[in-house]
Amino acid sequence: MDPGCGGGRDKGRCRGRGRGRRAAAGCIVRKVTAKEYTTYFMHDCNPPTNNTFTYGKRLYQEWVVDQYSKVEGQLLRWVRLNQTTLRADQYKGMVDAMQQDGANNTNFGRIVVLQATFASSPRHMNQLYQDSKAFVRKFGKPDLFITMTCNPNWPEILHELRPGEEANDRPDLTSRVFNMKLNALLKDLLQNCVLGTMVADIHVVEWQKRGLPHGHILIILRSQDKPSDNSDYDRIVCAEFLDKSTHPKLYNIVTSRMLHGPCGALHPSCPCMVNGACSKGYPKTFQPQTEDSTGSYPTYPRRDDDRTFTHPT
Repeated sequence: MDPGCGGGRDKGRCRGRGRGRRAAAGCIVRKVTAKEYTTYFMHDCNPPTNNTFTYGKRLYQEWVVDQYSKVEGQLLRWVRLNQTTLRADQYKGMVDAMQQDGANNTNFGRIVVLQATFASSPRHMNQLYQDSKAFVRKFGKPDLFITMTCNPNWPEILHELRPGEEANDRPDLTSRVFNMKLNALLKDLLQNCVLGTMVADIHVVEWQKRGLPHGHILIILRSQDKPSDNSDYDRIVCAEFLDKSTHPKLYNIVTSRMLHGPCGALHPSCPCMVNGACSKGYPKTFQPQTEDSTGSYPTYPRRDDDRTFTHPT
């Protein structure tokens, strides 16, 4: 390593006098973006003493929000100062407004256009929507709608929490674990084809009110793998309690994470209650077998086989 470039923290940066001479000699001068700077401090590189930011709990979350605002503010500032580079004057809306008969050109002010590559901008969201509609127009309506929610009790999360911490104290940790598990699920669905060969897919990640990431996945299957009868639905979906003795792990997952409520007359304050009834249609009636009479969503079997579970209140 060139001693003029420094070591450790200053690796890759030229410091002090003679910077231009050392840069000409091959020393790399690199600037760190605000996003890279923030993510470096969010990552617990050498636990448990390296990073003090993640010990802040609610203060840490406030710091993350502040850094996000700073990064987005810098991006917006670049867009505002580089409208010529983006050729914003060519956008149809502004040109039409300027060419209107009798328009007072002095009252337009300065229009700043957010390009489609700026995440969450109106043009970006509209482009994603149009791309999704193009998939449906070419390949047909989606066959599978799959949801995945981050579980704060995943072992990968609990193992990394420090004494006194909870999952909601570490949004960086829950997001990384969820992203890895989501990619693993997408690999099984799209590459390993566990539910059939996929011809198109759309997925989006959002955050619930509790702060946990939540994924929605739409999959369009090839014609020979599309569910066509009740047996195909039963092969993919199960809406019943599994036998606790033969499937104890799946039974525990269903009863701890996949039950609605409790709601109803005994719990009128439940968020799903509207006019004294559950807005989600629970409890569902017993159904001996799968029926697809509505043409949209099939009715899955819920057989009266004396398998019950009492939700702790």
